[in-house]
Order: sequence, then C-alpha cells, then structure tokens
Amino acid sequence: MESKNMLIALVVLTVFVNFVNYIDEDESKTIHKIDVLKKRLADEKTLFKNKTLQGAINSPTLFFDSKQDNNRLLGAFQNEINALALKSGFKITNITWGEPTTNEALKLTTIPLKLNATSTPHYFAKFLEAIQSMDKIVKVDTLTMSKSRNEMNYQLYLYGYKRVHSD
Repeated sequence: MESKNMLIALVVLTVFVNFVNYIDEDESKTIHKIDVLKKRLADEKTLFKNKTLQGAINSPTLFFDSKQDNNRLLGAFQNEINALALKSGFKITNITWGEPTTNEALKLTTIPLKLNATSTPHYFAKFLEAIQSMDKIVKVDTLTMSKSRNEMNYQLYLYGYKRVHSD
C-alpha cells in the first residue's frame, strides 16, 4: 500500500514539475517580456517589409479582445477550454466563472475560470499541453489533486488576460 501511494505521489510530482506553470512567476515580468517580443517582431516586420510576403509573419493575438464584454469573454474562454478538454480526453465535471479583476498599473484584466475534473494523469498532461499551445496567454494556477478509485480528481484555476480598452 505504501509503495502504491509513493508511486502516485511521484506521478503527481512529475506532472506538476513538467506541465504546470509555476505559481510564483510574476505576471508583470511575463507581460513585459511579451510586449518586448511583440515590439521586436513589429520592428523586424518593418525592417524586412520589402523582403517578406504580405501575411508571411503571423503574430497571434496573445490577449483576449479588449473591446468585448467580460461575460462574453468568459463564455468564449470556457468554450475554448471545453473544446481542448474534449480533444485531449480530459473530463471536466464543472466550470465556474470568477469575477474579472483589472490591474490598472499593468492595464490588464484577468479572466478567471475554476475547473473541477476527473481524469488520468495521462489525459491531464495532454490537456495541459493543449493549453500551452493556445494562441492566448493562459495561466494554470492553484492546482489541487486527490485520488478516487481509478482516476484522479483535479481542481484548478485558469486565468486568461485582456488589455484594458481605453475609449
């Protein structure tokens, strides 16, 4: 029994270390790095404008649409996450919306979703890989896991971001 619990703990630790973004990462530093990369990409587009075909460089939108209502964005975010979960085999049992919060200093609104799910670690890893491949910035945070008979129970928070729209 003890070796079984040890094996489960090692699998959970491996999944956590390899696939979950670290919680203590400072969001403002990440956003700043993204802004620097976007500016560099824009500068390179301008520099090589005559040498590249139009549309050859496709820069994905890293934030949700700033002009959209927060409730619509939460719905769209939930739909994207449901589609990724369905594709990866991750079984979401419940999704609840959190209250969007705005950080005026960063000019950024956080769009939170809380997920409850049951699945195997393999499908959870596939789900996290799908989230990482999204064209939006999504932070996985506050992961809680417990074991049921044949599967693991997961509770986690996902955060999407949108720029504050100035009218």
